[in-house]
Amino acid sequence: MLKKLLVIPWLAVVCAIAVASSGLRFDSDAWLSRDHPLEKQLDYLAEEFEEGESLLLIIPLKEDFFSAPSLFPAIDDLEKQLLKIPGVSASRSPLSAKTVVRTGDTLQIRSFANALEVGAIENISHFRAAFRESPYYGKILSEDGKTLAVRLRTQTRNRAVFRDEVFKAVEETVGNSQFPGAFLAGDAALKAEINRSVRSQLPMLLALGASVVAIFLYGFLRNGYRVAALMACLGVAVAQSLATVNMLGHSLTPVSLALPLLVSVIVIADGLHIFAIWDKETARKAASPLRSTMSGSWLPCLMTSLTSAVGFGAFSVSELVPVRNFGIDSFVAIALCYPLLIATVWGALALFPAGMSAKPGEKTARVTAMVLKGLAHRAKAPVVFGLASLILALSLFYAKTETNFLHVLFKKTSHVSKAFEVADRELGGSGSLEVLVDGGRERYFQLIDNFNRMKSLAEGFESEEFVNHSNTYILPVGITHRALAGGSASSLPQSADELAQEIFFLELSRGERGKDLVSPYLNFTSSTARIEAQTPNLSSLELGSLIDSLSSLSKQTFPGGEITVTGMGHYVHQLSRYVLSTQARSFALTLLVIAVVFTALFGLRLGMAGFVSNLFPVLVSTGMLCLLQVPFDFATVLVAGITFGLSVDDSIHFLHHFRRERPGASNTEEGIERSMRIVARPVVFTSLLFCAALAVFFSSSLVVMVKFALFTIAGLIAAMLSAILLLPSLVEIFRGDAPYSSSR
Repeated sequence: MLKKLLVIPWLAVVCAIAVASSGLRFDSDAWLSRDHPLEKQLDYLAEEFEEGESLLLIIPLKEDFFSAPSLFPAIDDLEKQLLKIPGVSASRSPLSAKTVVRTGDTLQIRSFANALEVGAIENISHFRAAFRESPYYGKILSEDGKTLAVRLRTQTRNRAVFRDEVFKAVEETVGNSQFPGAFLAGDAALKAEINRSVRSQLPMLLALGASVVAIFLYGFLRNGYRVAALMACLGVAVAQSLATVNMLGHSLTPVSLALPLLVSVIVIADGLHIFAIWDKETARKAASPLRSTMSGSWLPCLMTSLTSAVGFGAFSVSELVPVRNFGIDSFVAIALCYPLLIATVWGALALFPAGMSAKPGEKTARVTAMVLKGLAHRAKAPVVFGLASLILALSLFYAKTETNFLHVLFKKTSHVSKAFEVADRELGGSGSLEVLVDGGRERYFQLIDNFNRMKSLAEGFESEEFVNHSNTYILPVGITHRALAGGSASSLPQSADELAQEIFFLELSRGERGKDLVSPYLNFTSSTARIEAQTPNLSSLELGSLIDSLSSLSKQTFPGGEITVTGMGHYVHQLSRYVLSTQARSFALTLLVIAVVFTALFGLRLGMAGFVSNLFPVLVSTGMLCLLQVPFDFATVLVAGITFGLSVDDSIHFLHHFRRERPGASNTEEGIERSMRIVARPVVFTSLLFCAALAVFFSSSLVVMVKFALFTIAGLIAAMLSAILLLPSLVEIFRGDAPYSSSR
């Protein structure tokens, strides 16, 4: 009875963890720190030129927009409803887009709908002609007139929770309108969809993962007591992982979605090794099997927890915020789960010793026999593994990266990908690159020479392969000039006086918020101009090439100006650089720490054998990525460190038992065989368990999780083969038949 009371504090701990994990946040917005130069560039762009984020509402029409004026009131009403949503600051559609009209001798800035209403635009035919000459044609209305866009500006940058609320409110408003078939695209939509996917995937993946693990454990263990104890470990580990994320003030992102399941399987793997020691001690009828099990398991489980924590925690050196937070969260969660694992499994052995005692079944005995049989043919392992490692190492020279959120996270068949495809195909493109040209003095871009140079630069942009449109202050000036000049053959000002007059008119039209037709393209003093290159949704590689080309064109056109390439396209491309630096820095740190751990635990020669054997799984996982030309992204960059952190667990357990068994063996070979009899089953089972758990992510709608699971599984299979074939061979090579010394 007294022993069973020990369950009470365990339940108290579980309840405390559950409370701490409530109120999780889902935020995939902050990829770099707020004081990072790239973030500051985006802040400046939003504050100075285009306030807020873009949310594109795409409305498919059954007929040409200009042939269905009966839809105009419904579109107008929908825009008014959208503008009532807190967080939606502006709206632009073919009806609300501003133009300049002339009434008698007076120029006025009106929306197309208002101009049509007051007669400044005479009829629908005149409306069609005026809109076709405007800079909006092909951007918020397709050239065939059957795809209409309402471009919203939202005050949601770096405000993930608010963005999700705005996104949901927009969806509900559209659903209640006459256009329920409309859909959303744009930067704000993409970020909101990422958060929504992570939020919806988490419970499904955890439930499916727990089911797979439970079935796997019972299928191999055939012992309800042991399965119950290990599933209790799983529950504690999942709750502890989520509580850690929450308590550290971090958010769940696509990068950290795998964290709870990975940590729980790490804990279960150590539990299986504890049961293997228990089986050994009960088989030899130890005086106190529990004490012997505790003595033989606390150190290797501590060390495997440490090395796994290092393999995961090394990502804390990344400049990518979600990856850095993943490293911190995983390190803390794994460290905190170690005492909970020990308490749970040791407590189960103390409470239910009879139920926990079980002889290996026929299947598990066959597994051990197969491993030992394979062990007898390990002599060629170093040569085979060495050649494979060389080929895989050479493939690393072909590594590439991808950080386009749409390509990395969503399948091509997903609704969000299809929405962006429509924007790319019908509305001029869903991507953009921004170039800021600082002339260095006030009124610089009001000079006619610089106006003409900007016109030349815009034409140069549009000659690039991926640029569909270029948007500059030439567009509103052109609208004004045509309205002012009437039937003039020239569509743009030809003299300094004309340009000054037209910019002065545009500046006079500024409202109390300082916004007008020209403010998205010129700052208040006209010293800095913005030119937007509208593109399809491009890969990181395509963006890199285009950025170089646009930057070169800008410097040639304005040799004395300060050129800054910015915008979300540039931001996304630059993240590729941090993916590569994350890979290099985190893996180097992992190698260094684990090399020190192996040397400290097992001495130089045994430590070197264990360390070298674990390089092969890393080469398999990363080499396959390169051979198959799969780019490193926000999740596949984790594969190398995680594979290394997990694969060393088997090596530590083997080397730990080798040191314990070697004194009673006649030679190294016998010591290896004795050790393998203890660790064979848990090594194979834990490897297969990890693979089964990771296979759960194949059901995810997020492409990044599928790739992460696939290549990590490949690495773990290689780790299993390395542990049972390569490591014993390396132990013989590095150690020979030297006398055993506990200090080594």
